[in-house]
Amino acid sequence: MGNCNSSKQQTTHHPIMFINKINHSRRRSIDATNNGKRGASNKLSSGSTIHQKPRLITYDNDKLAAKLDDSGRSGDTRQPSLAFSSDSSAASSHQPQPPSPSLQQRQSSRSRQRRRSATLTLPSSSKAKARRTKQPPTFKDTYQLLPQSKLGHGIAGTVHHCLHRQTSHLCAVKIINKKQVRRQDRLRREVSFLKQVSHPNIISMYDCYEDEDTVHIVTEVCNGGELFDKVVDKAKKGNKKTSKASSRSTDSSRTSTRKCAQDVSTTPACFNERDAARIIHSLLSAVSYLHANNIVHRDIKPENILFVDKDDDSSPIKLIDFGLSIRHDPETCPPLSNTVGTSYYMAPELLDGSYDKACDLWSIGVIAYVMLSGRPPFNGTSDETIFRKIRKGQYKMDNPEIWDGISDYAKDFIKCLLTMDTKKRWTADMAMEHAWLKLALQDDLEFAEFLLSGKPQ
Repeated sequence: MGNCNSSKQQTTHHPIMFINKINHSRRRSIDATNNGKRGASNKLSSGSTIHQKPRLITYDNDKLAAKLDDSGRSGDTRQPSLAFSSDSSAASSHQPQPPSPSLQQRQSSRSRQRRRSATLTLPSSSKAKARRTKQPPTFKDTYQLLPQSKLGHGIAGTVHHCLHRQTSHLCAVKIINKKQVRRQDRLRREVSFLKQVSHPNIISMYDCYEDEDTVHIVTEVCNGGELFDKVVDKAKKGNKKTSKASSRSTDSSRTSTRKCAQDVSTTPACFNERDAARIIHSLLSAVSYLHANNIVHRDIKPENILFVDKDDDSSPIKLIDFGLSIRHDPETCPPLSNTVGTSYYMAPELLDGSYDKACDLWSIGVIAYVMLSGRPPFNGTSDETIFRKIRKGQYKMDNPEIWDGISDYAKDFIKCLLTMDTKKRWTADMAMEHAWLKLALQDDLEFAEFLLSGKPQ
């Protein structure tokens, strides 16, 4: 996991279409640091080394005590000779003789020797063998895979439901074939960040298992699918617009206001403003947390935003995929320079090779534009065309069939994030205080009255 990046890289571009022609291979993130080479085959984390206890040497003091005891019972009262020659018998006779140990003392000595010997006894061979062969638990030891319950699939693997064997807790597991992964350092980076972060709008990782061929990442369950899929579905349904909220006159009565609320809060092009604002607010909360911890995501896009509940636009969301994330402290590190991300959501300064965490706010501005209009602000038939528009900041909100039914507050919010000057671009904390987001958390009637009250100052 790197901290700072300063070397400029080149990227290989591929043509991308957005909604009309969905090509999953074109939705991949661009990582210019790859240069077409396969990643190293390092594992996510080194396995724990099993240390074998050293063999203990036991002295059999019982035999020694038995010999002493036998010599005492044999009636041999002679004491061990001292270190004097036989010529000095007179002198030796005057030397003090050690008293002969009594029977009680000998028994006490033997019991102490037995206790001492017991503490030094080696474990049995079966226990020692069990210690040597003990292995950490595997995914199959801890979880039961539900292969029929498939949640999704990607380039390198699939996502399934699984059950924790002890608690029967339902989880999701991402099964990754390591041979299919070109950049295994991205896997290690993702797992590393998921272990560190904890936020209600960021996916929670429970466990991670790795063997020679496969990586299992166990996370919480998100049954609602990707934001990208919902954008596509809603954009198809909202191609024809039947009414325009801006052309309707407002009335002082609450009935007329509630009728206008339906027109304003329902955007046939894609998401209605209320649901879009709630999702964007949750996303900003997650990004604010990451930036406070000096983490730059660098690949925020609808494909990396999951809904917890199915068929519910008000469902909580989870930000996923930290493979391109990096830790960067702008006060101590030089600007980032690697060109990474997904073309539609890349910031202009990222394309120029000198950027910081502000690139994530540009991506959120693009997502807000897409959620309200059903199309990207910077579109083209190739990456080069898209990048050229991004560098110029060319986007429009003048199509009456789409934008006439969207409030000026929503448009102002998008402009605050799609600002070319990074010093003037709003931060995550500033964006969360925007009037469009704050009022979206109120009830429908109050939100509608707010949207109809006039243009933002």
